[in-house]
Amino acid sequence: MRHLIVAGCVVIAALLAPAQPVSAHGGSEADLTSDYRTRITEVPDIDGLDVRTVGLDGTIRLSWTGAGTLVVAGYEGEPYLRFDDTGVAVNTRSPAAYLNQDRYANTEIPADADPTAEPNWQPTAAGTTYEWHDHRTHWMSTTLPPQAQQDPDRSHLIIERWEIPLDIEGTITVVAGDLTGAPAPPLWP
Repeated sequence: MRHLIVAGCVVIAALLAPAQPVSAHGGSEADLTSDYRTRITEVPDIDGLDVRTVGLDGTIRLSWTGAGTLVVAGYEGEPYLRFDDTGVAVNTRSPAAYLNQDRYANTEIPADADPTAEPNWQPTAAGTTYEWHDHRTHWMSTTLPPQAQQDPDRSHLIIERWEIPLDIEGTITVVAGDLTGAPAPPLWP
């Protein structure tokens, strides 16, 4: 009998507990990472270009089915990713190729990763879509941003405008967005 009472209490507690929001992978316009929201606000209106945030941590998904070659710039303006009719290639001389392997960019960059050097393209995906973690789109610290530290009970605009430059057959354009931070939800309603 005691087991039935305990089981009943567990069921009642589960039914009364509020549902917590979750972020599904793929196709969202917002990236919900704990209390941060990465949002894309500007994508060039170019046939064959689709850019989204996905997952949980500043991941960008870019699909290119347009005409010609599209190159994503790295953090120092160097060629980082190349999309063309053969698939997607990464420039192993771009520091971004190594920095993007870790959420906080705590990774060793090889000596030959020189943003001013001629690109060394290595195939990385056979299709037209590629996802990568981009540090321009998220907060790069384990501590709260200053504005959130000063007023933790309000939402804040953390990054007013981030940009990822694209070169499409010599035409330079950008994908842009912002990052907001929100107070953590209460544990109980």
